Amino acid sequence: MTAPAGPINGAPMLHVPDSAERDDLGAFTARVVRLDAAALIRLRAGEGRVVAWAATPFDVLV
Repeated sequence: MTAPAGPINGAPMLHVPDSAERDDLGAFTARVVRLDAAALIRLRAGEGRVVAWAATPFDVLV
């Protein structure tokens, strides 16, 4: 049995159609988690884009 597609528990989903941008976000997420498994990755809406950032023990990872 497979779960239906869509938001989990009413949470919104982020759809990144561009594969290069999706890969960049995945690499960023992997690096943040490698530094701190409990880190939060914050998403901020901009004009036509979403900005991802995370605080680490070393300040902000860019």
